[in-house]
Amino acid sequence: MQIKTLSINEKHLIVTHILFTSASAISGTFVFIFLWRIKNDLTYIAYFELMSVLLMMFGYILSGFLLTFVKSKVIFRISFLILILSHLLVLILKEHVIDYVLIVGILQGLGSGLYWGTYNLMQLRETEDKSREYFLGVYSGGFTFLTTLFPFFVGALITLSPRFTNLELGGYYLLYACSITLLLILYGFIESLPSLNLKYFKIDKIINTTNSKMFRIFSLYELFSGIYETGLKLIFLIFSYRLLSTELNMGILTSAFGAISGFYIYLIGKYINTGRRPLWVLIGSTFIVIGRYLFITLLTIPSIIIDRILNTLGSPLFGLPSTAIILSAIENRTELIVERQEQYLVAREIPLGFGRFFGIMFFIIFIYIFGQNNLQMIKIWFILISSLPIIQWLILNKIHYRYVKPTIVSNTEVDSI
Repeated sequence: MQIKTLSINEKHLIVTHILFTSASAISGTFVFIFLWRIKNDLTYIAYFELMSVLLMMFGYILSGFLLTFVKSKVIFRISFLILILSHLLVLILKEHVIDYVLIVGILQGLGSGLYWGTYNLMQLRETEDKSREYFLGVYSGGFTFLTTLFPFFVGALITLSPRFTNLELGGYYLLYACSITLLLILYGFIESLPSLNLKYFKIDKIINTTNSKMFRIFSLYELFSGIYETGLKLIFLIFSYRLLSTELNMGILTSAFGAISGFYIYLIGKYINTGRRPLWVLIGSTFIVIGRYLFITLLTIPSIIIDRILNTLGSPLFGLPSTAIILSAIENRTELIVERQEQYLVAREIPLGFGRFFGIMFFIIFIYIFGQNNLQMIKIWFILISSLPIIQWLILNKIHYRYVKPTIVSNTEVDSI
């Protein structure tokens, strides 16, 4: 399979998503470290993340409602403007942004939610089951190649900028300005995408969807995805920063592995055996879990390197087939009623959003009970959350063999799912 086999819409969608995730990476790679350096308190970071994930879920659902009134291009542009506003607040308030961290979190979450809700529907409509891994591989590989230098560039700018800006955190402000520039470019480029809207979007239909057998299985997977995402990220970044001392060192390490992983991800997407998706997810999740266990147990620079190696190997094997399984299950079981696809996409964001909420909320409760400096208990928390990819594999395996294998579905069967 070659890149030229992708449709023009798929290519434009890939470029759009690469630009968006690049803008997000520039401003968000070290956002937790930024807040940590302003005020050495995990609770501020946790509350920022809490508001962000709550509003992301709201924005995701809101995107479906808005698509019944306006075209997808309008939703994309609204999301970019909201994110630009959040970045401008950081540039204006500087270190005082810590006092308005909830507002920034709200804007970040809302803008991201509107984008992802619209993008995910377009990704489903513009790609096919037989080429999804390749589409995802081209995007992921291309993004990784293009952003290989981002962490190094970001880390170097943050570390060296005080010398010529006379601001301790001047590098962060320059990065937010760069992110705004990319979002403005996206604002114009989005015109190249096809227009998409929905005939109807009803909350009661979304709620009814949650009563289906397929959705209950989806819910478990998405719930654990959300808990893993927010329950682990904050601790991992803070401990990595403590071990590596500077953002520059963190950037060098990330860039080194990014150079390797970009081509690797592309190859996985191109050559992976789509008939064995659950097996690849199992192998990928095993690599990820082992890497995380070694990192938190040893807490040394070599353990960070080993974790990065195993995650570089495991993340594409876990992520690409997982996404393909979910999208194919939705498509296979709703092919007779296209409007249901959006219902499933929005409905699955509900448990994912709650998972993100629970992940960060449990962490806030955890540090209130055990304290921010109780290393032993933090290690236990990290190990528990790190085990979730294995549980997710068990769920995906069930989804694959129940809903993805080709079947002839009658109208009655579709109505019963």
